[in-house]
Amino acid sequence: MLTISERLREERDAARLSQQALADLCGISLRSQQNYEKDRSPDAQYLASLAAHSLDVMYILTGNRERGPLLDAAETVLIDNYRRCSRESKANLVQTSALLAAGIASAAKPQRRKTEKLSDGSVNLSGMSMHNAGAGAVQIGHSQGKVTVKKGR
Repeated sequence: MLTISERLREERDAARLSQQALADLCGISLRSQQNYEKDRSPDAQYLASLAAHSLDVMYILTGNRERGPLLDAAETVLIDNYRRCSRESKANLVQTSALLAAGIASAAKPQRRKTEKLSDGSVNLSGMSMHNAGAGAVQIGHSQGKVTVKKGR
């Protein structure tokens, strides 16, 4: 069975942090970090600092992982933002994340389409036509990141 010091090093390595980087995050000297990894018992303030930086303190102390994988900073922000959303916004976030994870919603630049105005006032966009007819009719378009709204007369 691994010692506390060995599990501490294992967690630091898993977080891809050097001894100096972890010491800086926790507000201690490099020498203290080295001592903690050589069988010196860490104090409560240091352990709290580890937990604040998403290291699994329960595992370090007991050798047991009682929860799922720890979140990095970006994942924590994402979950915090999700929790602050309305029910409808949460549903939108779940759907959007599923599309992004599946590679369906790409961030590729939209291709510019050829626009042609027709004699009756309608617009032909690369084979797709839009016609705005009738009093009070509203036509909404999107091109090159800009939204346009046209109202019929």
